[in-house]
Amino acid sequence: MKNTLQLVIVAELLAILVAVGIGVYSALRQYSAFDYAATSFSFLGLATPVFWLALMLQVSVVYIYQWTGHRIFPIANLSGVDPGTGVSFWIDRAHHLVLPVIVLMVASVAAYSRYMRASMLEVVNSDYVRTARAKGLTEQKVTMKHAFRNALIPLVTLVALNFGALLGGVVITETVFSLDGMGLYFVTALGTNDPYPIMAWLMITATMVIIFNLIADIAYGYLDPRVRYD
Repeated sequence: MKNTLQLVIVAELLAILVAVGIGVYSALRQYSAFDYAATSFSFLGLATPVFWLALMLQVSVVYIYQWTGHRIFPIANLSGVDPGTGVSFWIDRAHHLVLPVIVLMVASVAAYSRYMRASMLEVVNSDYVRTARAKGLTEQKVTMKHAFRNALIPLVTLVALNFGALLGGVVITETVFSLDGMGLYFVTALGTNDPYPIMAWLMITATMVIIFNLIADIAYGYLDPRVRYD
């Protein structure tokens, strides 16, 4: 669980930061060159199979090693020959997680940025945003105080569902990169026909999805004053 948590939390936090920035800027610069490029990346990211992207990254690292004699990133496992302790351990761990994090981020950024763009476009064209502009507020205040907060609501739902499912086990990514997490644990148990670890994995996955759905419901009340829980 701790290895899966490290991978998923880092990948999702980075994906949210990147996707929100891309989505908001694309909405504010609709039909610009950036918007078209972001849209193309999103469709490409959603269409790219996870296992293929993981394998291509591994192959690229191997080719770079053959050409330069330097392996920029490890392609398997979570520990080097001697990761050490303290700061050295975490630097080694971060080094090993770079490629898996990139793989998880691609699909998440593609999906989140599209949702954020669509939600932001809907909000910026709403009546209360036009009223805020008519009152003389600066565009920055209109965007960040009135539009951005409400535009986050659909994204919160998607992130909560995706985050809960990923915590249950990133099966393909952990299998390709041989990361000792819940996904590889599930595949190993499946290969040995051991039903009890599989049932435990399914129970944890379902629990995570329920917990993060609850977190999303609570977050609605904070993001939208119209949604309050008595």
